Amino acid sequence: MVETRTFSKYDSNFHVSESKKVFAGSLQSDWTDTATLDPVAAWANEILEEGIYYSPFSTLVDAGGNLRRANKKQYFWQAKRAASNASTTWATGVSDVHSYEHDLDFESLYIDPVEYRTATPVAYETLDEVDMFPLEEHVRKNLVYYGQRWMTHCLYRALDSGGMTSDYDYNTSVGSALDYCNANTVDWGTQLTTDHIKSAIEEIITDLYTPTDCLLPAAMYSDLFLESQFVNAAQYGNQNTAIIEGKIPRFMGVDFHYDSDMPDDSADADIGLMIDRNYFMGMVVANEGGVKVYDRYETGEIDFTFRIKLGCKVLQENAGCALCT
Repeated sequence: MVETRTFSKYDSNFHVSESKKVFAGSLQSDWTDTATLDPVAAWANEILEEGIYYSPFSTLVDAGGNLRRANKKQYFWQAKRAASNASTTWATGVSDVHSYEHDLDFESLYIDPVEYRTATPVAYETLDEVDMFPLEEHVRKNLVYYGQRWMTHCLYRALDSGGMTSDYDYNTSVGSALDYCNANTVDWGTQLTTDHIKSAIEEIITDLYTPTDCLLPAAMYSDLFLESQFVNAAQYGNQNTAIIEGKIPRFMGVDFHYDSDMPDDSADADIGLMIDRNYFMGMVVANEGGVKVYDRYETGEIDFTFRIKLGCKVLQENAGCALCT
């Protein structure tokens, strides 16, 4: 007797659209047979959304309003900052107030998304020996994990024209690592302190941007727990996150985020990044992801493949500050 199982198939808006029957064979071919039934395709959009959510950098770009969902080239428009010379804006009587510059001249910048894909191979023996629903959960989580890491790496890669090594570290060393915020750089030495954070904030404020977020790797993030001003900030008000949750509290209007995917430079030195999320980075992510299943009978595996189109680019260089050493 063949066991019959029922599951719900979801459409792109995550609403139940229909019910299907899955017949579990010796290799669970009905689960992976794209010619008749492809339930893993329902994972695609969920994997995409979770990938954005679990990537700290992607989440900030989205919160700043610069993450667009599209399958083709997108244009971002940049306007010059407000005029700093007030005399060109205001005058008395009927005097001419026009200057020779136009504050709202726009410059276009485009991001053309590229398709990437990753695969999780599962051996025939695993399909035989493991119940399909726990296995399905693990395969899906694996694709989410690699999806969010690739989104994060693409964002960091956009900060440097030299690209990255195979380990996703920058090819260039120390202060020159981040080409697109070299105008704003703070040397954090051997330990990140409150003074370095203040200096990074000052660098961004000087260019008339407002720092909102700071992304740090483990060592730099933990350094701030040694700073009395951060400890004091955590002990007062309603943000006692350092003690309860191990999170750095907001400091001088800046939120701090731990990012395990933050690249090192070529000398293995840590790098941090402070940004105005409303202006610094732009990102284009596909409207929908894609999950396909391939039977690699030559090697006795089933490949679960996740495909995504995305592109990233710095919009306003001075809206970011690199913490280098």
